[in-house]
Amino acid sequence: MQARLVKYILPGSVGLLLLAAAIVVLTYGVHIVAFRSVIPDIDGMMSLAISLLSYQDSNGHLPPAEVKGVTSSGELKHSWRALLLRYSSGVDVEYDFTADWSSEVNNSARRGALACYCTDRSTRSHGKCVTSFLTVTGHDTAFAKETARRNTNRSLPKDQILVIGGSKLPISPLEPHDLSIADLELAQGTIGEMLDTEAYIVILFGDLSIWVISDDTPSRKIALLATRSGAQQYDRADVFEPWLIKIVP
Repeated sequence: MQARLVKYILPGSVGLLLLAAAIVVLTYGVHIVAFRSVIPDIDGMMSLAISLLSYQDSNGHLPPAEVKGVTSSGELKHSWRALLLRYSSGVDVEYDFTADWSSEVNNSARRGALACYCTDRSTRSHGKCVTSFLTVTGHDTAFAKETARRNTNRSLPKDQILVIGGSKLPISPLEPHDLSIADLELAQGTIGEMLDTEAYIVILFGDLSIWVISDDTPSRKIALLATRSGAQQYDRADVFEPWLIKIVP
């Protein structure tokens, strides 16, 4: 967006400063407003990191991506987000692991999950929000089932991805579904296209730092740091440098 010429020239350096400020606002204002929209995702990711640490302190490890429940009608799958509910601040709900995540008995849990995993307040108030947080599933990932009882944020490489966040990700908060490492590795497009979002992407790493990257980041770049072996081989600053928006202190 380009600034229009100013009709009236203000006197001295004050006028020049104001003119320069106007050009900056008109040129970059759209980006500033857009970045404000990701602040709830950053705040939500910080709260999620605290919940993950609470779970880890109580159980000695990070949660598995999925946990199985067995009933008389067969096997059920539950999300790591369901496991974290009881460790989330301000949420007092019970999740029934003997029932399906979408069953009526878990209605109150789904409502509670909106407060934990939905950062889009406009849709959250109507109970229609999808999750803002996903992990990466598959071999060698942070929440991989084969290492679920050994992985902690301290045992993983600092550059390994724990959770990916963004606005309006296309999965229900308690649905046992996330990103697959295989899909990320094979993807030809961007992470924004893969998640069907045009918002910034927020990433929580093994050292609990939070980075904000562009939705134009290639999905394959995400895959490089989603596994232990990849995070040991690659440096996140080198991988994400062209798409890095902000590092949250």
